[in-house]
Amino acid sequence: MTTGHNKKIHFFITDVTKDPKKEDKNGITQQQYLKAMMDSLDKWKVIKNSTDGVYYIVTKSDKLSNDISLRKELAVKHLEKNYKVFIETMKTRLRENKLPDELHVIPFSLGDIFFNEICLYDDSSAYEIIKILQSKTAKKNKGGLFNWIKKFFNN
Repeated sequence: MTTGHNKKIHFFITDVTKDPKKEDKNGITQQQYLKAMMDSLDKWKVIKNSTDGVYYIVTKSDKLSNDISLRKELAVKHLEKNYKVFIETMKTRLRENKLPDELHVIPFSLGDIFFNEICLYDDSSAYEIIKILQSKTAKKNKGGLFNWIKKFFNN
């Protein structure tokens, strides 16, 4: 598999409410999913100069704290505690390829959920991801991800 010359943004998603060592219905843990992803990235040599960003999204971050201002710090601690090997391996791959190895963590929440069915939607987490995509996407006349999406849906 070739990865092309386009810049790539990698998002890795974990669920804060899931035990990282507990198997899901397929008999696989979150840690195993991330290891398999790292193995694939290594095999395909994806983490190279074509990487433009690595982001870790921690879903259901509202379970970490009701205080939104604490969620990022708690999400970082959650990742460092439960996914240390994956994060350190990723940092090593980034350094090997002379890329920044910063830990970009996005605490993600849909908003307040009531009775497991009603959601008071908060788009701030989704908007943060959109801002990342906008800042990392080429802004050429007819190129770029957002122009392609706009063109695709307007046809």
